[in-house]
Amino acid sequence: MTTNTYMAEDDKRLFELGSWVYPQPVAISCGRSVRSRSPESLVDAILKAAEILTRYLATIGLASFASREEANGPLPICSDLNGPLSFGTFLTIAQQAAKSDLNQRAKQYMQAG
Repeated sequence: MTTNTYMAEDDKRLFELGSWVYPQPVAISCGRSVRSRSPESLVDAILKAAEILTRYLATIGLASFASREEANGPLPICSDLNGPLSFGTFLTIAQQAAKSDLNQRAKQYMQAG
């Protein structure tokens, strides 16, 4: 198999490790980034990996927000969720869940990055 010369070695190691330890959807997208064979396919793979990671983080944020002990209603973005959802919608959900003032289980992890 040819090595990817379009990705720095440190980045390649990070994505290879991610393909082994991250949850399945994120791991698959990390592996796809490592196996890219051209600059175009690398950019495509990284953009898809970013969207998958954002969807995963939005799901974690919503689950954490929904499992909190205080019941003060949904996140403000949740009232606007109708029709097709885009990358920006998932990013906004993850950001709002991380910035929420309420005590939730995954808040410290969502604010770490």
